Amino acid sequence: MIDFNKLADPEFFSENKLPGHSDHTTLFMEKTGEVISLDGLWKFKYSKNPDEVSGGFYAEGYDTSGWDDIRVPAH
Repeated sequence: MIDFNKLADPEFFSENKLPGHSDHTTLFMEKTGEVISLDGLWKFKYSKNPDEVSGGFYAEGYDTSGWDDIRVPAH
């Protein structure tokens, strides 16, 4: 049953949930103990929809000089 009094309260955020966490691991990491950090400066280009995505952007040597730089991790 929905308690509409809670929904009307601007201080009410959540209930009955665990705190956020990440326990992402891979089988490779578990077997080798090797961890690859993805932190750093990344190239970024926003596309409003799939039709605007630059074809072949994933290829080595693709020209990303006009793209933005973003710091990872970030918001």
